[in-house]
Amino acid sequence: MREARPEDARAVEQMRVDGCRTAYRGLLPADLLAGLVVVDDRVLALVAAFARPQPHDVNLVAEQEGVVLPLARLCGSRDGDASAEAVAELRALYVAPRSWSGGLGGRLPDEGFARMPVPVQVL
Repeated sequence: MREARPEDARAVEQMRVDGCRTAYRGLLPADLLAGLVVVDDRVLALVAAFARPQPHDVNLVAEQEGVVLPLARLCGSRDGDASAEAVAELRALYVAPRSWSGGLGGRLPDEGFARMPVPVQVL
């Protein structure tokens, strides 16, 4: 596991699209799922987030044979009634469909919470 880098952004966005297409197959119309594509604006937003993470952000990926498989994005709370210094949230978890049920989707957030800059309580 390692910190996400700007060059991971496109692979992460592709993983999000592939995960949605796979998870919702048979539940949502096929033409809707086929219309899901990698969006350049989302890639650019991830590039910026990975290049300059906020003080309470942790962006982790795991690689297997040089391929990024899951991503966990954690951050300080974005709730108005909670302190970002004391409360953390899992902002996003994307796992490549070929890696589902392999355990990385559980281990990556655990590692992310452990790397938060202040102690957090996970409920």
